[in-house]
Amino acid sequence: MLALDKSTGLPLAMREDFSLEFGSGLSPVDPVAVDFSKLRVYLRNQSVSAARRELYWTYRAVVLEADREKMGQAGLRYDLLVMPPGKLGEEFVKTKGYYNSLKAGTDVSYPQLLEISHGEAFLILQRPSADPARLLELYLFSVGRGDKVIVPPGFGAVVVNPGKEVLVCSFWQAAANEESAEAYEILGGAGYYVAESQRLSREGDTKNDFEFVPNLNYKLLPKLQEAGVRELPQFDLLSALPMYFTGMRDPRSLDFLINPENHRDDLKPEKLFVLPVV
Repeated sequence: MLALDKSTGLPLAMREDFSLEFGSGLSPVDPVAVDFSKLRVYLRNQSVSAARRELYWTYRAVVLEADREKMGQAGLRYDLLVMPPGKLGEEFVKTKGYYNSLKAGTDVSYPQLLEISHGEAFLILQRPSADPARLLELYLFSVGRGDKVIVPPGFGAVVVNPGKEVLVCSFWQAAANEESAEAYEILGGAGYYVAESQRLSREGDTKNDFEFVPNLNYKLLPKLQEAGVRELPQFDLLSALPMYFTGMRDPRSLDFLINPENHRDDLKPEKLFVLPVV
């Protein structure tokens, strides 16, 4: 049994079959599984096979009973993603990819907040033009336990598990947000695939490495820029504290998820990420 209480701030543990055990005060949630058959279209090589049928699971609307009313009044939702390690051909297991919906009555799409609760991940964020096949910005994050990343308005996201441990991600978002994977499905995944490659070390040994392979279904594909995470105290987001705890301590700190139109400047990538010097 893998304890997740310290990393999530919730009475959670993971069984050997990767299912979650809900502790006292936490209402059980049935997970939604993503089968290999549904992920195949998002892969670089769609002819590969998978070692397991179910590749990852999402637990939606996880909440302590004591916080249910507060979370509902705030218009927030907290989800969990559980993704065991594995490869699909040379590619590492990943989510389908999704864009968030526009907030009704505005020209701004909802942002999202992601936290790594266990394991490690690559996160690929991409911003399309009016044509989803023409991308304007692409960022790569290498993140681990405690790291938090805001997916800004207008960006899509893919989560990849390149490690040897199970990946557990937590998400805060507006309850009104509706994720869509349609553009990713049409284009066969994100702008880049994450694959395993091998390189020769100075000592002459062969070592496993990562290769970021362009998806040629896109008409315009900018360079994939490596970006880093920031501490975001303006949103009460610190690596040492689980975001469920800080979010429920004061839901107003997550107003940017509900009313992104009021936080346009604060949600620009240069304010949220450590970007490479050009």
